Amino acid sequence: MTEIIPRTAPNQTVELTKDGSAPIGSIDPITPQAAAFLARGILGCAAALSGANPPPVGTLVGDAHLPIMQWRTGRLNINGEPVLMLSIPPGIELTFQLPEITARALGKALLDEGDRSAPLGGQRGTVH
Repeated sequence: MTEIIPRTAPNQTVELTKDGSAPIGSIDPITPQAAAFLARGILGCAAALSGANPPPVGTLVGDAHLPIMQWRTGRLNINGEPVLMLSIPPGIELTFQLPEITARALGKALLDEGDRSAPLGGQRGTVH
């Protein structure tokens, strides 16, 4: 199977390649913003299709809520900054580097949200 790998292209664009070498000629380079929206949709489709009830063929998946299977924290060897690693179906690991102040604010916000939305009995809140 040929792996499709994105790489940076001229004029601050992103191009898709076959196995990291030959550009896919039928797909023009795209802007970083378009690449981000495409990546979000592709991750959403991968997660949705990995679940117990995959959506029907033809379902458009755009702004999907990605279920977190596992999470880890750590620090980068390069600069010591905190990182948050999230694993989503089907086993994709996303790593986010955060400045120290942002990591602390995120941790506090998650604690505060957990305290507010964790009623007895373990019900889950809704996301809007």
